[in-house]
Amino acid sequence: MRRRMAVQDQLPDKRNPSAMRETLRYLHVGSEVALFTAVGVYGGMKLDEWLNSAPWCLAGCAVAGFALGFYELIRAARRDDSR
Repeated sequence: MRRRMAVQDQLPDKRNPSAMRETLRYLHVGSEVALFTAVGVYGGMKLDEWLNSAPWCLAGCAVAGFALGFYELIRAARRDDSR
């Protein structure tokens, strides 16, 4: 029978600073992907309003923002591998 893990068992130990640092690093990378995508969507919406070309700038800028966020994710993973 498989035991269900409590939420407390899944959280990093507060007394272990390296675990907290690692958790924050990955949280930061994930928020960067979301931020770049959101900025791309917002910029694409504004470009579409200015150029009257909906939805092409929105789609292009959203994809570019996601790609840039994913590129930062790969860079962070490579940086962690070199350590």
